[in-house]
Amino acid sequence: MWNVLKCNNCAHIWKSRSGYTENCSKCGMRDGVEQIYDPKFSENTKERYEWENSLTNLLKNKLPNNFLENRQPFFPSISLYKMHANKEDILISMADEIFEFLNIPRNDVIITFNSKLNNIPGLYTIIEGKEVILINSKYKNNPYIIGAILAHEITHLFLISRNNICIESEYENEIFTDLASIQLGLGVLIINGMEYKSNWFFTAFALLGGSLYINTKTLSFGYFQPKPYGERFLKYCVENNIAINNVASYIHPKAWHFIKLPIMARFKKTSIFYKQSLVKLLLNLFGVIIIIIFASTLFYFKIQSGLHGEPQNPTINQETLDLKYQMDTLEIEVGQQDSTLNTYRKLLDGYDRSGDYDSYNSLVDKYNVLLNKYKSNINDYNSIVKQYNASLK
Repeated sequence: MWNVLKCNNCAHIWKSRSGYTENCSKCGMRDGVEQIYDPKFSENTKERYEWENSLTNLLKNKLPNNFLENRQPFFPSISLYKMHANKEDILISMADEIFEFLNIPRNDVIITFNSKLNNIPGLYTIIEGKEVILINSKYKNNPYIIGAILAHEITHLFLISRNNICIESEYENEIFTDLASIQLGLGVLIINGMEYKSNWFFTAFALLGGSLYINTKTLSFGYFQPKPYGERFLKYCVENNIAINNVASYIHPKAWHFIKLPIMARFKKTSIFYKQSLVKLLLNLFGVIIIIIFASTLFYFKIQSGLHGEPQNPTINQETLDLKYQMDTLEIEVGQQDSTLNTYRKLLDGYDRSGDYDSYNSLVDKYNVLLNKYKSNINDYNSIVKQYNASLK
């Protein structure tokens, strides 16, 4: 459960899972931190949606007349995602198409990969008077992620530099930027970069064998997690009479998990990802068949074992219970650390943009210490999961 905390020393407001005794993530003080209610932090409430609508109205009022009226999404061609021998070239070609779609000049914006962004996907900033968009180098071989990051960062540039629209609160500004990216028509590009990997095939095998194996991975940009972003994109499509069947032709199969699309529309021959859709369907069908064969074989041998052997009465020993407790405890701690790291990353991003390097340098050490502890806890958790699985056999 999320708590909303406010520091009465520096007026900073943030979300946390750890409760009201947490140190302020901005000034570091604990005295004066209190828990408050703020509908902007409450997911899926009437107040929250009313506030988001007010942000959308703010965007419409600030932009030139009729800029958003009857605006269609940017529907990418398959050639947009074609990789180039020179990885920098795809940045320029993608960016040029996005700038042209938004009807704004690129001017002398510097767009390049950067290997020092750690876990930050991308960054829009101003360095020595030059506008700069940095893309994390670890994504340079994935054109779908590159497109999503560019769309998000160019939205920042469009709002701040080209239209002088910015909200002071970092938290509120990230939400505003996500909503603006949808209203400006860049939602498809961003959703296509939001990968989902569930490894369901291996999870099913592990469960049939009596083990616990859950391994999912998502990748998102900005504030919203992939599913909430997809929900708001669909809402935008409905409100603007944009045919979902048409949208489905431009959504990559890796992103289907995040957006509700008609089943048949996913496999239309007009889809730019038609081949990828068929491959995904065939692989899933093949996986289901293998699981059914394996489960049937396992069931048969268990029946045979029950007919010819002594019934077993498995019990869970104290060691297994202790391991389960350690897993649950670490899972909560990792969740808290992940939340704090996200807050730190957004603060560091804000300090870097504003040139507040004293605050940046003060926070970066705390970020690195917590990141190392987070990685250590992840390793401990995986080790305990293996021990737990072994104790069940």
